[in-house]
Amino acid sequence: GMLGRGGSRLRRNVRGFSNVWGHGTKSFQVADLHAAGEPARVVLGGLPKIPGATSYDHRSYMMQHLDHYRQVLIQEPRGYPCQNVNFVLPSSNPLAEYSIVIGEQGGVYPLMSGHNMICTVTALVEL
Repeated sequence: GMLGRGGSRLRRNVRGFSNVWGHGTKSFQVADLHAAGEPARVVLGGLPKIPGATSYDHRSYMMQHLDHYRQVLIQEPRGYPCQNVNFVLPSSNPLAEYSIVIGEQGGVYPLMSGHNMICTVTALVEL
């Protein structure tokens, strides 16, 4: 996975989405961080392959087809009203190691967020 340097793995089992995943569980590797008190959940593993040539393509695909991932990771009971999520994906660009898709409450997928980038980069460097 993306934590291959011996970093710790945090797992959250996700239940209650039987219409999407059947009656089993779905596991993600996540790290919860904050920047000056602003929360960010960083998803480092457990996602399917997301098609697209750019981060914008990844964002568009997730908005249209995988919004339930955002919902289950940031809404109650696993999240709370200020929770955000950052999906770390492999990059299709040879100049970039990762592609990041940010998800916020209310179905918002911002193109950029300072505190989310700080938290995501910290997770990638530290874990």
